[in-house]
Amino acid sequence: MAKTFNISDKSIKEYINYFEDVFLLKRIDKFHNKQKEKIKSTKKIYALDNGFLQIAPKHSKNLGASIENLVFMTLNQKDKQVSYLKDTYEIDFFTKGVLTQVSYDISDDKTKKRELNAFKHFKKNDKEKFQLITYDTDETIDNVKVVSIDKYLLTLHAN
Repeated sequence: MAKTFNISDKSIKEYINYFEDVFLLKRIDKFHNKQKEKIKSTKKIYALDNGFLQIAPKHSKNLGASIENLVFMTLNQKDKQVSYLKDTYEIDFFTKGVLTQVSYDISDDKTKKRELNAFKHFKKNDKEKFQLITYDTDETIDNVKVVSIDKYLLTLHAN
């Protein structure tokens, strides 16, 4: 971001801190058992209001980013310790033993394989739950519950 806006890293960090202070943005940490490693990890940034994404400069609508941000907002309401996993693959969200990926469309076999392989990469035991949130797909694939965003939100708020 510093290169994009031609300002210092320090200024970018200050702006992000200001945006967090007024509840526009939230940073999440990469999951790690050691607090020191978690603090040092690269952060992911999410808007706390999807409307904020609509005013950002962009060349085209990125519905995938909007859905991912919406899933973050709902998870963040239930658990302030939402994190992400990253190694060879990345899992968008990890909270309370549930690994959650978000992909707007998995009709392309390459995309579907990439998203499902991320779960396989991070699987540690059979107690973990895996969910893949999409725009319009509802099925179960290899113990991964694939849920459309509308059903996900309705189920989440019903509990």
